[in-house]
Order: sequence, then structure tokens, then C-alpha cells
Amino acid sequence: MRVATFDRIEPAMPTQLPANISQTCSQRTAFVLLVLLVPFAFAAALATISLVVAILSPETRTALFSQPLLAAEIATAFALVAFLVALPIKRLLDRLLTTRAVSIEDAGVTVIDNGYFITETWFEPLTAFVGVAPHMRATLGATRHEIVLVHPKRGKSILLSVAAKASPAELDRIAHMLGQPVVAASELYRFRNRAPGFSTARLPDPSHA
Repeated sequence: MRVATFDRIEPAMPTQLPANISQTCSQRTAFVLLVLLVPFAFAAALATISLVVAILSPETRTALFSQPLLAAEIATAFALVAFLVALPIKRLLDRLLTTRAVSIEDAGVTVIDNGYFITETWFEPLTAFVGVAPHMRATLGATRHEIVLVHPKRGKSILLSVAAKASPAELDRIAHMLGQPVVAASELYRFRNRAPGFSTARLPDPSHA
């Protein structure tokens, strides 16, 4: 689940282990997203209805059958519009209906994700994480400062703190508490997943063959 889904954390910052963190999204943020989404969804619905009405016309169907390339272009455009509408709707549902409970102990991190269809529970040892990263995220109203426990799989990174400002001392304290190094925010976006058996070992030098 995306770290950006949540913007409310209780407590605001973990102070000791074990730490239990509750993560949700503010209803105000979800309402703003809904207001922005409604006009876009309405326009997309009108465009879809117009397209369906046009396709039902015998003349249009004849033209599409005689020009397969044009039909493919229309189908691609329709799929793109559907994707552009479905993505923000999913993000909105995530914010409205999804919560996360995080429990951090010496042994590792247990996460319970409550979604609108399923509840997922997973565990990762602290040794599986890369480090603790400071991160700045631009939101609708302001810029928020995050402290994130970074996992090689981006969906398993854990949001530890959200505040108007996070000091280096707070970042160092949390990293020390978790036994993690402080890493750059770019680690959140680094691609690490490789196919099984894939190796990055260097090839032998031909001159020594």
C-alpha cells in the first residue's frame, strides 16, 4: 500500500519500542479530492455516453468495420479515459475506506491493512528494511515532512511520522531506536526487485580469457 495514502498518524511520532501506530486519512483531504474528481468524472461520463450513442449508429458501425485502424484508435482512447477515471476513484476509496495498524517491536514490524474488500496482515523483520528516510511531499494545502522506514519493496515501506517540519535530531533518534541507518529519500523510489536467479555480477574480462 502506498505511503501517500495516509496523512494522519497516532501517535504523531514513535518514542519507544514496542510502538503501535494507527494510520488513516483525514476526511477533509478526501472531501477535497472528491470535489476535484466529480467534474472530471462527469465529463468522462458524457464523453462515454456520446461515444456509445455514436457507435450504435449504423453508419458509424459500417465505418468502423471498414476502417479497423480507426476502431482500434477509438478503443484505445476509451480505455485511456476509463483508466484516468478509475485511478483517482481508487485513490479516493483508499483514503476513505483504508486504515493501517503498525506494530513495531525488536523482532520486526507487523502491519494490518484494512481495505474495502480485504484485510491483509504481514510481518517483516527490521533487518529487511533499508533504513529511515526523511521525505517531503507536496499536498493540496501545504508541504508535509515525513519520516519513512524504507523497505526494498515500495509497498512495504512504513510511514512513521507526518508533521509540518521534522528536525534532523528527530530523524536520528528514530533511526537509532530502530537500529537503522539514515538514508536518502531517493531510496523510496529505487527499483530493487529482480527476477529470480538474476545476477548483477560482472562478466569476466575477455583479455584474461
